[in-house]
This record gives sequence, structure tokens and C-alpha cells, in this order.
Amino acid sequence: MGINKRLLVLTFFIIFVLGSIVLGVFMGCQLKDPDRQLKAAQPQINDDSYHIDEKRIKEHIRKLASKDFEGRRAGSRGDAEASLYLAQELKEYGLEPLGDKGTFFQSFPIPGADLRWDNKRLVFYLKDNGNTLLSDNVLGVIKSSKRPEEYVLLSAHFDHLGQWQNRLYPGANDNASGVGAVLEMARVLSSQKKDLPYSIIVAFWGAEEMGLIGSKYFIDNPPLDLKKIYLAINLDSIGSGNENHFLYWSAGPRQVTDELYSRWQNREQLVISRQDTTHNTSDHEVLGRASIPAVTILSDNWLVNNHTHLDVPDRINSKKTAFLARQIIDFITSPEITELLAKE
Repeated sequence: MGINKRLLVLTFFIIFVLGSIVLGVFMGCQLKDPDRQLKAAQPQINDDSYHIDEKRIKEHIRKLASKDFEGRRAGSRGDAEASLYLAQELKEYGLEPLGDKGTFFQSFPIPGADLRWDNKRLVFYLKDNGNTLLSDNVLGVIKSSKRPEEYVLLSAHFDHLGQWQNRLYPGANDNASGVGAVLEMARVLSSQKKDLPYSIIVAFWGAEEMGLIGSKYFIDNPPLDLKKIYLAINLDSIGSGNENHFLYWSAGPRQVTDELYSRWQNREQLVISRQDTTHNTSDHEVLGRASIPAVTILSDNWLVNNHTHLDVPDRINSKKTAFLARQIIDFITSPEITELLAKE
């Protein structure tokens, strides 16, 4: 019995020593990388500066279509507040101002106007009482290090109908949706300026609803050489209907706009249909008359609730606006844009 007890004690002692050695080796390995557990616990930081954020677009639409901006009628207080909001966003993104006297604003006069019904849509008609009010284009530029003086223009009009007969016309789809998408593209592109194939002009047109007045003023009073603008992509009422279905309006030199349409038809998931129209138009028409290849992209059913009080943020398909923004970003940052616009 005495010998068995000693053997038992010796066995336990050996097990204890071996266990201590194993534990020490394990702890030693942990100490060699003291940050190991901390690193595992830290969440991955996602830098969204290179990615289109649907939530940001949605918030822009909500804000621009809110009561604070009073429907953004050109020449109104809400119109001025909206232009200030856009300029502040462009400044925050690091864009260079392209407006008057080193600002983001290009101011212009607008005539007196009023609203009337036209087939269930409210439209402006101009009054012959002179230019009594002012509105603005909001203009900024992202300079490419590769082609600093050659440009692609991204634009959207930011005005709408305002308030009429004690009712607010928010203009969520027309055209807070286009503005929200262009703002988000400006944010993303400004973080990629070193890699951009072309410099990017960002333009928010004023007084489009009164007859494309802002874009006409830009063409008549250009802040740079218009011949250096090789392509203009204008967004108007993009947030309604099926998620990936759009219309394509074009003006100006057809060699570029036809080729662009052909390339976009082949883009994955994008369903786009060309439409020639004379009754309805947008700012691409003005740019095209200045010999700039210009297109406007719209939702396939943009006329639903258009120019009515029912054009509200809750009816906007924000996934659709983000989808289109991503498609455009992918294209104008790819070698395809250079293939399309390269001068012979």
C-alpha cells in the first residue's frame, strides 16, 4: 500500500507539471500577439466614400421635398434655401466653385410667371411683366489630374412648382430624385479625382420648370469653354416605376449619344429605352443646341403624379435612384468613357 500511494502521488505530480507546461506555452503564444483579441473584437470600418449610399440619396430627397423648401419655386425663398443647401453640400465634398466671383452660384433673372392646369398637370405660363426676380444655377467642378480641362457634365434641375392655392407641391420625383442622385455622385467622385478620366462639372439648374431658363443662361454665359464639355448627362424624375427601367432622351451630336445609348443597352440589369419627344423636354435640349452631346435619363413612368401634390418622398423608389447613380459612376470612371469620347 505504501508503494502504491507513492506511485499515485508521483503520477499526479507529473500530470500537474505537464499541464503547467502546456498552459505556459499557450499563454506565451497569446502574449506574442497582445492585440490579437482586440483585433478580433474591433468591427471592420467601412469607408463609404467610394460607394453610392442609397440612404444619403433618400435623405436629400426628403429634405428638398420638405415644407422647409416650400416647393422650390424659382425666385422664392424656398428656391434660395435649396440653392444654399446644394452649395453647402458641394463645398463639404471638396468641389471647386464654378459660379460667379468664386462662388457656387450663377445668378440670373427670371420673368414673372403663374400656374395653370394642363391635362391634370400644373404648368407655368410666363407673364409679360419683365424680369423681376432672381434664381441661381449651382455649379461646381471636380478636377481630374489626367484631363483637368476636359469635362463630363452631370446635372439635374432643382426647382419645382412651389405653393399654389394653399397647397404644397413637393416635387420629390421632379426633381429632388435627380438632384439627390447627382449630389451623391459628386460626393463619391470627389474622393476619386486622381483617377478620373475626365474632370466633372456638377450643375444644378434653376428655373427649369419655367422654360429651361437656368441652363439657357449657363450656355449664354459659360464659366468655361463649352467646346471642352464632351458629354452632358442630365437626370430628371428618376425615382418612380420599376427599379431598373429608364427612358433616354438625347440632343446634340448624335455620334456620341447614339454610341452611348448602344453601350448602355448592353449594361447588365439596366433596361433603357430611347424616346424622341417634342411635347416634353428637359435641360439636355439646351445643351444639345450648343453642340454638346447631351442626354436626359428619366424613369419609365415619370409622368405618374408629375406636377401634382402627390409627388411626395414616400412614393420614391430610392433603390432605383441609387441603382442609376451606380451605373453612371461605373461608366464615367471606366475606360469606356475614354473610348467613347477620345478625339481622333
